[in-house]
Amino acid sequence: MASGVASAGFSLSPLKPEPLALFLHILLIHLHLQEVNWEIKSIEESHMPDLIEELAFLMLSHLPAWRERSVEQIELTDALWSARERVIETKALDQVVEQEAPGWQPALREAIGAPAGEQIARSGTFPLLIPLVSLPKDPIFDFRMSVDGNQVFRITRDDNGDLQARYMTYLVRKVDPARMLDDKLIALLSCVFSFYSGTWESFRTLYRRPNHPVRFATNLLRRADPVHPYIEARRGNEVDGDDYEDWERAVGAVSRLVRNHCLGTYRSATENPLIAIPKFHRRAPALNDQDITGVLNDLKDLLRWAQGVADRPRRENRPAREHEKAAGELILTYATYGRRWEAMAKCYVPLHRPFKIIVYERRLIRFDSPKSSRNNPFVWLWEQLFPRAHYNVSFGDAKSNHLHVRVPDQHVQLVARSCQTRKDTWQKLPTPPRIRDEAG
Repeated sequence: MASGVASAGFSLSPLKPEPLALFLHILLIHLHLQEVNWEIKSIEESHMPDLIEELAFLMLSHLPAWRERSVEQIELTDALWSARERVIETKALDQVVEQEAPGWQPALREAIGAPAGEQIARSGTFPLLIPLVSLPKDPIFDFRMSVDGNQVFRITRDDNGDLQARYMTYLVRKVDPARMLDDKLIALLSCVFSFYSGTWESFRTLYRRPNHPVRFATNLLRRADPVHPYIEARRGNEVDGDDYEDWERAVGAVSRLVRNHCLGTYRSATENPLIAIPKFHRRAPALNDQDITGVLNDLKDLLRWAQGVADRPRRENRPAREHEKAAGELILTYATYGRRWEAMAKCYVPLHRPFKIIVYERRLIRFDSPKSSRNNPFVWLWEQLFPRAHYNVSFGDAKSNHLHVRVPDQHVQLVARSCQTRKDTWQKLPTPPRIRDEAG
């Protein structure tokens, strides 16, 4: 095959950030803190100072406000592997404050004059829990991250799940400040967001293995995932049939809502929270099956309420208000957290100058279609005859996003007419009019 290098570039228009008065307010209070405790504890206790966490949620909700530019370089090193480096260029945080809320600048100087602020002013840095990059829940190798030239490490998967669960409570408060989430629901959300599908996929594969002809034929005809036996095997006790039917009814409504915003997959615990029940049971062993039914119904009611608020402008044929936009953000965030996770790190960042976030990883190239999880034999046959590589890329998380794809292997070729871009719902996005092909 012909050798060559192919590249593609995309630029997206900036998302309009909301006013960052709250950002500055939190920052000013934070500068008065005497010390920062980074110790990670259980979900019932304080994981980190509330102001640091609130600031992290605010940055996560307003990514384009402090990220100037994102450049992603994907190198298809061979037919099976890809290397990715993403460079995110930020603004100086005090510049963000000055541009978004210039009237607060004198107060910022006064705050830096406080005892804790003097130390921050001398070093020019302050501690932060910072969102770095959104990653798919796929195996990743040789993962490295740096902030302002210093290597950083992401928090653990369970702590990340706790943080994402509390981020959901933050989004709920944006929709309705008076609405609170129950602790049991927050714990379930944490288990759902931190769910690792490896054990579930292995169980599913072994359960469907044709070692017993009758059971294999039955499972093939039903096309049902073995969720019920999986829960019993992982929990170590049986689940009453009536209770399981109640669980399925609650989760069925959740799955329908999620599939409206994201392509369905059996690996997603947000689409099917039942596969996270064994982990939830280990976290809250005192809860019985009726209690779990109540928590699942609370999740269903929360998502239905948010969807109802988000749909109100369309029903009334008017522009969306801020809390209605927040409701849409809540639903979309929950749905996509089944396929991806937010890499967060604790580090010191400069206050008065821009800095760079660099993330490097190696990842297997996927050839199975995301639609193959629907047990469609025609999709499976099409994959075997016409395999297509798939790669997940995040956009809209900076004021401008740029993507470059390079193919250094002379035995691999990027075919311009076959390149497509799709949303999380698998709907086609407008493809760039031309992909430059620099064939050698």
